[in-house]
Amino acid sequence: MPSRAIFATQKVETSLSEIERIYNLQCFHECEVAKSTAKDRKDKLQKLWDVFMAHREDIREAAIRDRGNHQSETDLTEVWGVSHERKQVIGTELSPLT
Repeated sequence: MPSRAIFATQKVETSLSEIERIYNLQCFHECEVAKSTAKDRKDKLQKLWDVFMAHREDIREAAIRDRGNHQSETDLTEVWGVSHERKQVIGTELSPLT
């Protein structure tokens, strides 16, 4: 699968209609998420974590390219941060979104 990453050096033009289309999709999705159960949301977080970890090396390489970060710095600031937040959420009860 080709990479769709957009680097900071690339200029991207987005039309106002495209921005509005995406905003409307997000508004609709917010309502759908509000109807989901805590288990549904935890399952989605687990899937997101699995994808995140599957691309851990890509994340490290991007941080090195973009900011000159060392791998250990990326693990500490990016990977550990996401891991910590995930554990906090999955380890607690999620209340219904309102």
